[in-house]
Amino acid sequence: MRRKQGVNAELEDMDSSLKAFLESQISELEQRIESVITKEEDRSATSCSRQDWLLPAIIQF
Repeated sequence: MRRKQGVNAELEDMDSSLKAFLESQISELEQRIESVITKEEDRSATSCSRQDWLLPAIIQF
């Protein structure tokens, strides 16, 4: 077996695979978070626009 700095080559390969897996999971979570934030921003904007027309309508009543 090949050794690099006293570390077994199989362990190096496993480490690389785990790092790649974690990076892909982190990337997926970041995309999900961005999606949720965007949806909440859209919902907030919609809520504000509803308030913009609702308040004058109440005042005029």
